[in-house]
Amino acid sequence: MSRRSKPWLETAVLILITISWYGTCISFPYTNWDDCFFILENPVLRLPPLQAFTAIWHPAAIPGEQLYIPLTYLSFWLEHLVSHGWNPAMSHAINLALHLSNVLLLFFILGKLPVTRHLRFWICLVFAVHPLQSEAVCWVMGRKDLLSATLGFMAMAVYLRLRKYHTGIMVATILAGCAVLAKPSVLGFFPLLLFCWWHRWKSCRVGDSDSQKRLAISGLMPAIIILVTGGLLISLNLACGATSGTAWQESGALPCQQWLFRLGAPFVFIDFAVQKLCLLLPALVFHPIPVLKEIQIASILRGIAVACLCAAGLGTLYHRNIRMFRHAIVWLGIAGFFAIPTIALMVSGRSFLYADRYLYLFSAPLLVSLFIAFAGVWPGIARPGSYSATKMALGSLMVILFLITGFDAIRQWKN
Repeated sequence: MSRRSKPWLETAVLILITISWYGTCISFPYTNWDDCFFILENPVLRLPPLQAFTAIWHPAAIPGEQLYIPLTYLSFWLEHLVSHGWNPAMSHAINLALHLSNVLLLFFILGKLPVTRHLRFWICLVFAVHPLQSEAVCWVMGRKDLLSATLGFMAMAVYLRLRKYHTGIMVATILAGCAVLAKPSVLGFFPLLLFCWWHRWKSCRVGDSDSQKRLAISGLMPAIIILVTGGLLISLNLACGATSGTAWQESGALPCQQWLFRLGAPFVFIDFAVQKLCLLLPALVFHPIPVLKEIQIASILRGIAVACLCAAGLGTLYHRNIRMFRHAIVWLGIAGFFAIPTIALMVSGRSFLYADRYLYLFSAPLLVSLFIAFAGVWPGIARPGSYSATKMALGSLMVILFLITGFDAIRQWKN
């Protein structure tokens, strides 16, 4: 990709690759997993249209649902209303369209932040086709992750395009609230709004007019309003979700004396996430174990080792490029917000057959942080037009691994 390449060309490439990669899932049927229970056999969605629309907004209306996510079920209600029944092709097509929207929105957001065009293209490409995303895209009930991400990215995009203060606050806040009502864990992305404000404030130089500086200062208000609003909606979600379905501790919370696992849970998550991102673990596997065993201790030690390596890499980046170091730290911190729900589930002892979807939003800021860090420590890796043997080998290896693991992960959702 040359420096003179146009954004529309990169956008077209991302669209074609994403559709080609996940296009086969449109022909898949509904899975015999939660798709049947929460969609096809959902008594609320079988009600007359107006009654179903009203019931969706009531807490504990969906049998077995532990979250208050009315917008997600509202999308299913609207789909059922438009298609006059259930059509798996339409359900999968909507999921694919949402994932494609997330890729393009991320591409737009990175274009408004201090990330080079060449770098943001590769970040969005990996985010689009990484095998980790197959569960959220190919599983129809994964729409809650996709829809919340779409609305969250849209809130950020509106915020970055803020021109009229009052209109921007209203639109961004509404989108943020809708994102939380699609899935509450999306709130972890909104601290990035503070980073956007900080970038806008730093971009106002001494010679800027007072109106530009006032706009940069007032840009802090939407971030605060969005975070407070999202926090209130999270509280409502948890309060409503506590009465919906079974309790969170259905597998039994860990005893307090097992403090070692509680303290080591973040490192277990680091080990799990790194192995997933590096394709060392197969897709669609996730089993948090509620008791301390040797494998968990080994996982904690591996997580600590990875954390030490990351700290060493960030230290090198700090000495080489302090500006990129700051950006990498910010994006890494945002990724940490998205890790909190999964870490909490690990500590609570819940076990999942599949849980790659919990890394869907986590992967976006983490990939940005990793790419920025690599570009700072190894400048040649992100320089357009310099195709060394090392870069070609790394690129070829990544493509081969993605082809093998990606198609296998997608194929598993056919049955």
